[in-house]
Amino acid sequence: MKRSVSIFLLALISLACVARPVRISFDSLSLHWNDYIGQQVEITTPLRISGIFYDSLLLSPERLMVPEQYAEGLADGDSTRYHELVRYNLAHSARLCTRFYGYKLQTGNTVRGLRAKVTGDRILLSAKQPRFRQQRHLDALPDLGDATLRLCQANIQNFFADLGGYAGAKTEAEFERQTAKIAKGLTYLDADIYALCEIERGPKTISLLVDAMNRMTRGKKQYAWVDLGFTDGDSISCGYIYRADHVRPYGAPQVAVHDPSSHYHYRFSACGFEELSSGERFVLSANHLRSKRGRPSYSDSVRVRNMDSILVMIDRFQDQQVFGDEDLLLVGDWNCYRQERPIRYLLSHGYEDVLGHFDPDGYSYVYRGTSGYLDQAFASPTMMRQITAAHPVHLCADFYYSLGYKRGSDLTMHRYSDHDPVLIGIRLGK
Repeated sequence: MKRSVSIFLLALISLACVARPVRISFDSLSLHWNDYIGQQVEITTPLRISGIFYDSLLLSPERLMVPEQYAEGLADGDSTRYHELVRYNLAHSARLCTRFYGYKLQTGNTVRGLRAKVTGDRILLSAKQPRFRQQRHLDALPDLGDATLRLCQANIQNFFADLGGYAGAKTEAEFERQTAKIAKGLTYLDADIYALCEIERGPKTISLLVDAMNRMTRGKKQYAWVDLGFTDGDSISCGYIYRADHVRPYGAPQVAVHDPSSHYHYRFSACGFEELSSGERFVLSANHLRSKRGRPSYSDSVRVRNMDSILVMIDRFQDQQVFGDEDLLLVGDWNCYRQERPIRYLLSHGYEDVLGHFDPDGYSYVYRGTSGYLDQAFASPTMMRQITAAHPVHLCADFYYSLGYKRGSDLTMHRYSDHDPVLIGIRLGK
């Protein structure tokens, strides 16, 4: 009897030893994936979510950044640094297949002691829901120093009052949710001036947003909008909202119209603003370059021509002395990263990279598991000296897409867009 009990206990111990996962660091695992295929492992390295997909999560020891944000030489063709960063991202990431993980999951969430089965090269399978730790103070407002004006640049992702078009809300319920989420996000950012991308052309849509912001703040903040002279239409444009009790627009708003056959000239504009308390002025230009879709019509060359449209507009209003001010700040969704040719082309014309100076390793967009800046700001030398700080605020890019207005009933400010807003502190006359 005793011998039978002993054999049974030894069998249990052996079974426990077999079932116990192999403890290994991610660095060691990344070099020897094939050695562990079919085995249970416990990864001792803390991992974070770099990307969220329909059927899996992309995990890595640290956030994966877009190579085009750092790879110098892209403007001249092939970049050795670019390929180095691509290989680094590939070697330092793994795909975790797990059951549905819920809408509260965010890019940047971390997990320690992950247990999973290695089923392929950089592929893990977890039968249980891993416990991820959320990022704290993800949407905290940054310190902007001794700024007297707060500028917000924000892509609000196809905000169209005309329903049923090629983009934006399709029903009244969707549009109401979209309006509420955007208004909450913008009022939370508490800016004096908002430069917006992906808003419908014309006065109807932007006036509805301003009305919602004024209702939300119960009249304590006097929001108004700039009339750029566009008629209403189903076309993406840029727009300006401002605190009428803090600033006022001056001069005639400018639009890049040297290519009037394309609706893209609605995406490049400039407006002068005067701070009421000091009388100081500067010129703000909101822009939205063409997106990338892998076809020649969406190439870098097209975005360089977009940059030319902006520079032609600036030259025109400076020659005509429309604003009479060389303090110029260009913001928007540029649809390219810091080291890509359109940005380098703009910088070669004497402008300075604002976020590259104040927050070079930040991000405003997450795409296929990598993060970087699509939303950027560039200043003339005189304007750069009057900027106190610039940082993204992570209200959107890290949050799961199901929080969007099309996916459910969520009315928080989170994921009002797929882009994070950027706050810029300004002290005019500094």
